[in-house]
Amino acid sequence: VGGSGFDLDITGFKSPKILLIEDDDKMLIGGENMQYNIGGIPGIDILRLKQDGSFFSALSLSTTGLIKELKKDLNNKILVGGLFTTTVFVSDRVAICRLNSDAVSLDTSFNANIIELLAGSTTVKSSVSSIVSLEDGKLLIAGHFNIGGVNYLMARLNNNGSLDSTFLHKFASGVSGSPSYSGRVLLDSQNRIIMHGADSTDGSLVRYSYDGERDTTFSYYGTGYVFSVVEDIGKGYIISGSSVLGYDGYNINTIIPIEYSGNLQQDWINKYNQITPIPTN
Repeated sequence: VGGSGFDLDITGFKSPKILLIEDDDKMLIGGENMQYNIGGIPGIDILRLKQDGSFFSALSLSTTGLIKELKKDLNNKILVGGLFTTTVFVSDRVAICRLNSDAVSLDTSFNANIIELLAGSTTVKSSVSSIVSLEDGKLLIAGHFNIGGVNYLMARLNNNGSLDSTFLHKFASGVSGSPSYSGRVLLDSQNRIIMHGADSTDGSLVRYSYDGERDTTFSYYGTGYVFSVVEDIGKGYIISGSSVLGYDGYNINTIIPIEYSGNLQQDWINKYNQITPIPTN
């Protein structure tokens, strides 16, 4: 981020992960244990800056933790997702919380009641890596987390954070140790849910209906971790990932375009891709 008159006075960045540009020309930066030079403020998880990069406010949610997602909801409150347990508020929150518009105080009306994951006889830290704010005020979240003693990869929450029982949730089965799956979700132009990340029971790129039912008209044939997905409106999706191999008879690295059905868009080849037919012998 930069431009004329912009001076970002930050040092000691440790794992900056997410940037949110706000409507009032301020910006929020989320990460882990960041330090801002003014006054040597250490241990920042969420940093709010003015348009010119100067300091506005800072918040340390916990002594250990990582911010993975920052989103604004319909009321301009700030949704925070990640791998953390808050320690700065009277009522602690795990993996997700909602801040008031000042970005420093907790919205106590929201509580997802997430606890640590159950992995056999041990527990593993829960994490929310993706949040989508829906038009009806509900939230779609993805990652790996536990609510009410059940492990989830994806769930829909009501506006107060409670679990929406009308949604066909994606459960996490066989969790042991630290889960490798940390999915992200997006809502496409037809209100279908795309979940992507590491391989899960359904694969590394899956489409669901708005209410969470698996969309069997979509078939993704690639393998490997899918880092990001954007919709190519009218055509399908553009996917980036690592070692996306063996797709429709091609070896493909880094970026691939697919149709809404999941088939490769044969008329689109990014000049940075390396696409070669898989030998038949």
